[in-house]
Amino acid sequence: MMVLRLAIADFRERTRRYSFFIAITACVVICYSIGSGEFTFHWGAYIGSANGAWIGMNFAVISVLFFSLAGFYLCKGSIAFDEKSGVGFLIGSTQTSDSGYISSKILSNIFFLCPLFLIFLTASMLSLQVAGNVSQRELSNLICPQLIVALPILFSVAAIAVLFDSLRLLQRGLGNILYFFVWITLVNYSNSAQTIHDLDLLGFTIFKYDFRQTLVSTIGTAEGFWDLSLRKENFSTVDWQGTQWNMKIIWIRMFYILPFIAFGFLSTTIFKRFDDTESRLIPKKRLNGLHSFLLSSATAFDNQIRDRFARFDSSRLFIRRIIFADMQIIAEHLLELKLMLKNQNMLWYLLIVWLHVWCLFTASHFDVRYVALPWLIIAPILVWSRMGTYESYYKVASLIYTTQRSIRKQLTLRYTSGVLIGLVITTPILLKALILGDLNLAAITLIFIAFLPALALALGIISRGSKLFEVTFVLAWYIGPLRGHPIYDQLFNLPYPQLGQFLALMSMLTLAFLILSVLSRTVQLHLK
Repeated sequence: MMVLRLAIADFRERTRRYSFFIAITACVVICYSIGSGEFTFHWGAYIGSANGAWIGMNFAVISVLFFSLAGFYLCKGSIAFDEKSGVGFLIGSTQTSDSGYISSKILSNIFFLCPLFLIFLTASMLSLQVAGNVSQRELSNLICPQLIVALPILFSVAAIAVLFDSLRLLQRGLGNILYFFVWITLVNYSNSAQTIHDLDLLGFTIFKYDFRQTLVSTIGTAEGFWDLSLRKENFSTVDWQGTQWNMKIIWIRMFYILPFIAFGFLSTTIFKRFDDTESRLIPKKRLNGLHSFLLSSATAFDNQIRDRFARFDSSRLFIRRIIFADMQIIAEHLLELKLMLKNQNMLWYLLIVWLHVWCLFTASHFDVRYVALPWLIIAPILVWSRMGTYESYYKVASLIYTTQRSIRKQLTLRYTSGVLIGLVITTPILLKALILGDLNLAAITLIFIAFLPALALALGIISRGSKLFEVTFVLAWYIGPLRGHPIYDQLFNLPYPQLGQFLALMSMLTLAFLILSVLSRTVQLHLK
């Protein structure tokens, strides 16, 4: 009973956040796009007729994609939020067991995703009503795909999110990035599966196999492949009556709930009870060390500079002020860089050094563009993603916001430090571009180094977390540089007039995100 009460209380708290209303809005927009035909699956040039089976299949598969990706990021972070808010320590002081607390979190995630699932289910019924093909059989064909295929994914995602929250290594940015690549692997594997006997967690094969059989029996061929269209096109329709659901398929789908149970028990064994003396999210040693480091470094630097230049006579007062200001700016940047690079793994540094050596001495022009640049651009993602969250992460927002020029000075210092890190990491790209005479490569690298820290700063301040930037950046990076999207190839072949227009556009976007960062931080400051 206590588990259910904790789950309901956590669910009520999460439904009051802005992210819940944003998720509902996103679901409504996606459902409208499915109902209007903008989002539809097709095999080659053929789609199914507007009956319950085809509408239910589209809603089921797209809801699987939504819950398996967006649902995870919506659920992830619940344990970290309890630690940050102090609620976890209150629960830890009660008689609630670790298994009870983890079970309440899994139930809370399920409760949180169920309203979104009901939106998809209700929207599919409305789409069937608009199609004018309502009957008991069509309604069954509409509901079964969503209950049998999409619902197990919802349970599994709710448990996997708790598992990632229970592992300290996967709580923050690394877990967000790792799950994205796991999701991409599952999507690619589901697309490549041929029969329902293949291990297909997302359930695409059930519909692909039956629709392909319908095409072969109807038109005699099944040219093309299974794909998702994101715009209205002129497809030919085929009367597809859907999948013949039987106990074998149902048991296969129910089998995927077993990982839900396994991950729940695994989270219980990994999770350590809240301990105020040693918080897993913000260790007390780290917090005290940060305060002492900042105070001692600033005091020592001020004393050193003042003693060094106090001997200057009044005739050199102007020069002394200039040198003092320059030295202070350099020291502040060094402190900011040290804070940004704090706790970075040694393997990360070794990987960057290896990429530098390979890029300068071994890589060809093609490798620099399509291998070295993508991986060096994404290397500082975990550094950039924390740029707008240091105050909340280290719980020093009340100290920083009360200092003079907190917004202008802190954000400027943080942005320029992020740009400096990007410049250092991409130095071999710039040198190689100058050696090869590829000015397009150098210009594009520089503008992205200026743009990405501004984007990270703005999204971090707005969302008060690193998750939004990490997911946005990794998704764009996967579609563009990693998969070789045509737009990415065209950037390196732009003529100079168009290259200048592109650089001007990116510069304006960079400035816009910086202004947005200042405005968002100003609003947060006044709300304190």
